[in-house]
Amino acid sequence: MKKLFVIMLAMALLMISAGAYAQEKNVIGIAPFKLGNGLKLKYETTLTEKITVGGIGTYFYGGWFTGLQVAPMGRYYFKNALQGFYGQGTAVVGFQKRNEKEWPDMDFNVVNNKSGLNLGVGMAIGYQKFIGKRFTFDLNAGFRPILKYPDNWGKGTKESFDEKNNFDALLSIGYRF
Repeated sequence: MKKLFVIMLAMALLMISAGAYAQEKNVIGIAPFKLGNGLKLKYETTLTEKITVGGIGTYFYGGWFTGLQVAPMGRYYFKNALQGFYGQGTAVVGFQKRNEKEWPDMDFNVVNNKSGLNLGVGMAIGYQKFIGKRFTFDLNAGFRPILKYPDNWGKGTKESFDEKNNFDALLSIGYRF
């Protein structure tokens, strides 16, 4: 958990320094529909007229798992950065723990482990629109194959990881500064 925190902090500093270097527009956002079982925040900063970088941080506090997840991202906007249609690439790093306390009757045998690291990559398409001068509306959808590494990862068995193709969508309301 300590290593994950250090990784998250390093990524955040990298994204902030990239934004300071670009001295361009930034967007912070929150995903309101995630609030039932997690907190999802987004940060994005402009690098060029069409390219932005940023990240999505998620803290899961309800549902089957609790944990943290960080997804650094890059976006290519087809017209102007921070507005309109875009293509997005992401990488995912997270740590999760089974939430047996809130789901005592759940058959957790379908999940190999009690806790573990997950890694993945993904691609999405989306649209971001300015609402007035400062607010943004962002909607995207894509696939994010995740490799979930259970406790026995590294023992060289084919069963030491579980590959899944996850559909992912994000709706966020943001503030531009």
